[in-house]
Amino acid sequence: MRCVLQISLLYSLVIPIRLFSEQHFDFEIPEGIIYFLKNIAEGTLIGKIALEPNLSYQLNGHNQFASVDIQTGEVRISAPLNRETIAPNGTIILILTAEPTTIIAVRINVLDINDNSPTFPSKHMSVSIVESALIGSRIRLQPANDPDLAENGTIVNYELENEKEFFTLVRSSNSSGGDVLLLELQTKLDRETKDLFILNISAYDGGSPPRSGYCIVYVNVLDVNDNPPIFRQPRYDVQLNGSVLSNATLLWVEATDADVGDNGLISYHLTTNPSEYFQIDRSTGAITIQHTALNCLEDGCLQDCSGICVLTVEAQDQGEPKLIGRTLVYMHLTNTNLHDPEINFRTYPTGSGVAYISSETAVGSTIAVITANDRDDGQDVRISIISGNDENYFRLESGKNYGILRQNRLMDKPIKQFLLKFCATDDGVPPRSLERDLKVFVIKLNDTAPVLEEKFIKVDIFETSPVGSFIAVVRTSTEENLHFSIIENSGNDELFLVDENTGIVTLSKAWPNHTKWNYELEISVRKTTPSDKFSICTIQITIIDVNDHEPQFSAPFYEVEVLEDTLPLTVIFKVYATDEDHENNSAISYNIEDPHKKQIFMVKESSGEILLRTKLDRETKKQHKIIVTATDHGNPPRSSSVLLIINVLDVNDNDPYFAQVEYHGYIVRGDPSDTYLVQLEAFDDDSPKFAQISYLFYYSVPSFLELNHRTGRVYLATHADLLNFGPKIEIIVGAKDNGGRLSRNNATIHIWLLNSMLQVPKFSTSNNWSIEVTENSSPEKILALFSVHSPLRGIHYRINTTDLLINEFTGEIRARRSFDREVEPRIGFTVYADGEWSTAMHQGTLNILDQNDNSPIFELDGTAHFVIDSQRIGIGAELFRLRCHDPDEGRNGHIVYSINSSFFSIDSETGIVQLVKFPNGFNQLQFHVMATDGGEQSRHSIIKVVVEIKEDEKLYSFPPIIALSIPENIPLGTIITTLAPKNITQRFEFQTSGVTENHPIEILPSGEVFVASKIDHEIMNYLSISVAAFNSYRNSNSVPSKHEFLLQLYIEDINDNAPQCSNKNKFIILENNIPGATVGLFNGIDDDSGPNGTLLYELIYDTKRIFSIDPHTGIIRTLLVLDFELAQFHNLTVIITDGGLLKANCTVVVEVEDSNDNVPYWEKEFYHFYISPNVEDSFVGRVVAQDLDSALNSEVRYRLQQKWMPFKINENTGDITRDGSLVPNHVYNITVIATDRGIPPLSNATFVFIHTDAEKDCIPNFTSYPNNDIRIDNSLVGQMITQIHAIACDQEVLYSLSYGHSSSIQSNLGLFWIDSTDGRIFLMKNLNGYVGEQIELIIKAETTSVFNSVTFGVMVVDERNRNSGMDTITIHVQENNSVGEICGKIETLGRDLQLLRQIPAGKAFLFQQQNLICVDVLDREQVDFYRLVVAESDGLKSRVITVQVDDENDNSPECFGTKAVLVGSESSFVPWNCLDRDAGLNGTIGYKVMESSEIVSEINDSGFIVSSFSGDPKYFSVLVYDRNTNSGFEDDKLRRTTELHYILISINPRLEAPVEFKKQYQLDRDIQLGTVFGTVTAKTGATVEYFTTSFKNEKHMNSAQWADIDRQTGQLQINQKPGDHLVSMEITLLSEGFTKTIAVGLLLLNKPSMIICNCNKINFKLTDKWIIAPSIRQITLIITLVGLEILLLKGTYWIINKYS
Repeated sequence: MRCVLQISLLYSLVIPIRLFSEQHFDFEIPEGIIYFLKNIAEGTLIGKIALEPNLSYQLNGHNQFASVDIQTGEVRISAPLNRETIAPNGTIILILTAEPTTIIAVRINVLDINDNSPTFPSKHMSVSIVESALIGSRIRLQPANDPDLAENGTIVNYELENEKEFFTLVRSSNSSGGDVLLLELQTKLDRETKDLFILNISAYDGGSPPRSGYCIVYVNVLDVNDNPPIFRQPRYDVQLNGSVLSNATLLWVEATDADVGDNGLISYHLTTNPSEYFQIDRSTGAITIQHTALNCLEDGCLQDCSGICVLTVEAQDQGEPKLIGRTLVYMHLTNTNLHDPEINFRTYPTGSGVAYISSETAVGSTIAVITANDRDDGQDVRISIISGNDENYFRLESGKNYGILRQNRLMDKPIKQFLLKFCATDDGVPPRSLERDLKVFVIKLNDTAPVLEEKFIKVDIFETSPVGSFIAVVRTSTEENLHFSIIENSGNDELFLVDENTGIVTLSKAWPNHTKWNYELEISVRKTTPSDKFSICTIQITIIDVNDHEPQFSAPFYEVEVLEDTLPLTVIFKVYATDEDHENNSAISYNIEDPHKKQIFMVKESSGEILLRTKLDRETKKQHKIIVTATDHGNPPRSSSVLLIINVLDVNDNDPYFAQVEYHGYIVRGDPSDTYLVQLEAFDDDSPKFAQISYLFYYSVPSFLELNHRTGRVYLATHADLLNFGPKIEIIVGAKDNGGRLSRNNATIHIWLLNSMLQVPKFSTSNNWSIEVTENSSPEKILALFSVHSPLRGIHYRINTTDLLINEFTGEIRARRSFDREVEPRIGFTVYADGEWSTAMHQGTLNILDQNDNSPIFELDGTAHFVIDSQRIGIGAELFRLRCHDPDEGRNGHIVYSINSSFFSIDSETGIVQLVKFPNGFNQLQFHVMATDGGEQSRHSIIKVVVEIKEDEKLYSFPPIIALSIPENIPLGTIITTLAPKNITQRFEFQTSGVTENHPIEILPSGEVFVASKIDHEIMNYLSISVAAFNSYRNSNSVPSKHEFLLQLYIEDINDNAPQCSNKNKFIILENNIPGATVGLFNGIDDDSGPNGTLLYELIYDTKRIFSIDPHTGIIRTLLVLDFELAQFHNLTVIITDGGLLKANCTVVVEVEDSNDNVPYWEKEFYHFYISPNVEDSFVGRVVAQDLDSALNSEVRYRLQQKWMPFKINENTGDITRDGSLVPNHVYNITVIATDRGIPPLSNATFVFIHTDAEKDCIPNFTSYPNNDIRIDNSLVGQMITQIHAIACDQEVLYSLSYGHSSSIQSNLGLFWIDSTDGRIFLMKNLNGYVGEQIELIIKAETTSVFNSVTFGVMVVDERNRNSGMDTITIHVQENNSVGEICGKIETLGRDLQLLRQIPAGKAFLFQQQNLICVDVLDREQVDFYRLVVAESDGLKSRVITVQVDDENDNSPECFGTKAVLVGSESSFVPWNCLDRDAGLNGTIGYKVMESSEIVSEINDSGFIVSSFSGDPKYFSVLVYDRNTNSGFEDDKLRRTTELHYILISINPRLEAPVEFKKQYQLDRDIQLGTVFGTVTAKTGATVEYFTTSFKNEKHMNSAQWADIDRQTGQLQINQKPGDHLVSMEITLLSEGFTKTIAVGLLLLNKPSMIICNCNKINFKLTDKWIIAPSIRQITLIITLVGLEILLLKGTYWIINKYS
């Protein structure tokens, strides 16, 4: 760095009165020049200044670094220069003065060089970090500093010299640009491995070359509790004998912990201590014995530990969380044979005390482990089974002191349990033994563990919960008997109990451990024996702290001193409070209550650190008192307060100042030395410590003046007569405090040299130097007049303040402005009077008089809020104080308080508010307080006060009766309710009285009402419990209160009983009842009550058509007329449903009692007997009549109607015998009457034709049939196997085929078929199932009178080389075929086929060679199956061909019954009654609703249910369609449909109008459609509508409705071809909501036909019942068979329909 010499003349100043000069010279030199006194006589020359040769200079003061030669002006250094230690700016100032008025200032600037290394605040720094700190954690270090300037003083880099794998340096800047140096953690720490890091940190500046400094940082690794205690031995062994004394120390166990402090502080505990025999010192680990008679076999014994006490010792440190180490101590005992051996069973599950096996337990499986202990020393024990193993299902493998019970054989008998008795015998002399039983249960294989509703339960309880308080309940999804128990855990402090039946967990004792807040229980839920299944529920219990402690500060008050120059946001103090509660209740927040104090101070809410908001000023306020409140986070919160006194310490932050800057002193000729001239006065606002002022002269001061630097007095230093100067001199003076601060202004002293004091103007004594002015007054007013004595000429007045204005010539003073007394109560001033020879001065004071211009000011801003505790105050109590001040003075500032509340009063002087009347019923009061000052025109302020009345909770009052209802099936352990009130802080403890031990309801002390045993409404439906609730306030001085009330529990019935069938389930009713007749009353049984016991009755669908049951009463009625002959018994299934939807199916038997309503009927319609007139046997034949009735009604007696016939009949048997000679070749027509024995008796007649032969009987005679068995196989299927022929004179013989009893073939299988006309027998089906069997065929040949039969066998053989397995040839032809076209082709037969027969007979087919021609239209609904007997061209071989007529959908669905439905008071079922004559899919029917109604429900393929209703008819439409696929209605081109339009009419049978109608109409069967055949007319003036509501045939079945009634006119007409011959038509009339129903009968008649018969035989092909008689008046014969052959005599007969 180069050296620069710089000299400059800064300025020259010429003062007008005298010559005054001031010169400045500046020099710059580099620091570091050293002056060696020994070698160089003079200092180093750095410059030279020009001096006036005629002046005498002197150097003011001494400077150690530089000097000026006052003769030559040379400036030299006199000591080594260090810029950093010279002055803050590195400048040396030298002052030279010369008389009279010359001052030279020499300024030497020392230029910086990089001669300082960076330095840290300390060469050694110590910081701390916890060993668990996360990687990336940072520690703040103090940065380095360099006093050099610019780059020389800038720290450009920091380096960490070592331990870089653990730490790194991070550098940043703060908001003001300063360095922030951080130490960042690079890897995890382990204090136990290394607890101290010594880091070398270097800092480098920016100089050239750079300089560096270093610092050693000690990083202490703080311990965390991460190491458990470790015992020096994992096991200790101690030998004990009987001589050991109580309290003797047996051994010391020792554990070490690698942690430090509390983390390494160890305490010892015994966790297993058999029978409490031992004790351990918690600090030293010394184990002592407490009892000499030791017996450790009770518990805590391991396997084969006879004579050993095993202790588990835990070492626990005091860290958080606490860590534990364990060791075992084996106490070996020595005894004699004084004790019996003991047997212990170890089974699974542990602790069950029993063993389990199953039928699948493998042989050799371990059932139990048996150990034997003997407290005597050296005794061996042998174990054996002495009983219970008679069948050797078990074996015992025994050894020394143990045995293993194993399964010896599989369970092969249904045994439920075994009781095995074991004996343990020691080897002492004499030996001692012990017996013990073990139950072994045989468990079910399909057994399962109990299913828990919750496997994990988390609950919270209060720390103050009383013993017996409810904790939790373990619930299962089943209601079987279970056993609940706690799996023991020493960590749970035996704090909890579980009810073994209900699973309710309660508190067994008060919470003992205020450091353990969490517990975990394992509840075992076990099925009762013999089941071994169990489940475990884990309950996690958290103790909730009760906020019963207030925060406590560490001191009753705090006092702290703070420098006034402390920066804002600086932490000046930290208050600390603790709370003995836990978690949130112990978390504390700090607050400053006073809002004014909050403007200056603030407290960190969480830490309690007190910070400054603004800078303090001691000169304004020396002390601050703040109240800091600590509030915990409980609910409700608790708080406490502490006083913090902050004393503001002064710093020298104020410069001295002169209030008066102009002084005048007078030297009069002749004044001696030490004459007092002037008293200077400067002020300093700092404290006396820094306000010790000294005074100094500036510049050159005449030597005749002397200044007392301490007092500020200026004296004359020489005699006045020696002085020689002009009229005055001016001297500049300054002031400096003891902290080195110079005054912020200087004063000027004017020293006058006078010949006499008369030259000094003298103020008049009448001047008032204490003047007054009223604040806020106008400034024009003259305040005072100042004058001097003997007024001299040319006096001019002036004043030293700008607040006042003085008249220069008259001395009158006025104010320049108005004043505010509250801001400046007084103002000092000095009045100067300038005369010709000198100036006089005098100090005065302006006093500002007060005016009432300020209203009182309350300390609280806005609304004042206060809270008072109603329980802690009384009338007259001082509640709070309202403070108010008035800046005015005197009476203007005197405050009087007043209040506008009748509940409170206020002291008018102090503002203290007192309670005068208690505000009952109010929780808040609002009023106003007025503060009024005492000014003439008083001023006031008003503040609103809100007082919150804090009342302790009113003592909760229980009602005298608490009534609850519970269902009877409520599970065990269910918490019904809790009696403890909610949302209050009061705590109650509950007790019951008069409750037995097994009472089904119990109440816990904490108020939970729970189910302790099962409740059955049918046994007990009401409970009453007397309860007492005890309450104690939080205030310990209060007396506990007792509340008694009654808990009533009503047991609600649940549907736990299914309906039961009544024993009366058989009813008898006479047949031919009217519909609706009562059958009987069926009552179900249900033990439940209310809706659950209300029963509804319903019949299953099959019986609904015949019977109905009232759903509410169970009355069974008939819907139809019952007929004994159709069904004597009806088995009904009644479904009983209770209100809870439980059902029972009951069987009800309805027995129909017979009445004589059936005439006897004949087995045959006609009897033909053939007898020879010459035979001696008189027996002709037997006629048989039967009666469908029963008992006497069915006993038939026979008689002959004709008295003249040569026959008689047996009355009882019906045997007809001859009673006289007979005419040969004659037919006797006799009438036999059968009469029953009923009352009245009923009769029926039959015709018996007795034929007498002319010569012989013409019995059919077989002329051709197999004489031996024939052999056939499958090759003949469809072919003729043989032919039978018989003759009977000239009569026609018909053939039929049946099977013999020895044959396994049933006749309906159709295996063979015989042509009834020509006797050919055909094989129709495959014979595979009959190979090797003989089939017996019986062929019957009969004429009209006699028959004959022949029997032969057919042997079925297996012809494997033939083409077998072919069935009859079948041809499918679809109906509605085209006439004359080929409808099939036979290719397996010959080319020319000849049709021999068609069955049924007709001419529907013919053959053209192999082609089958349909010559008629086939209708499947008429004939769906044809057999054609054909012959091939040779005519020798005939075959049967089957023609199957396939269906075509040519029929629409047909529905029977009416479409107007009457709906009664009960719901009824309406069937569809629809069918389709087509087959297969074409005949399946579906239903689609087109128009629905709200009263129609349960629509299905059978029908629908219509509910009762009232009002106008409802309409319901359905589309009936065939080809139903059960997949819904879809488009199908082949489908046919029919629409049903139902009219639903509510029955209201109150239409009383007469009705004109005919009860029966006889109609011609061929009546034309649309014919009106009658009218029904109601005689009423209202509108009447007519509906057909029933149309049934003679069998009471719904019939196709071929007649209907016009809805408006009542005309009866034919709407389709008539069907049934006799119909009952029900017609309902509807008018104005009322109905009336009538019945009309319709009878169809045929026209009579007359035939003339000239032959002996007529074949009738009739389909109805006809009457044949020789004359129309003699109707005697009824024929019912179609195709019946009747033999008549030649003559004329009438064939008349029977209904004619």
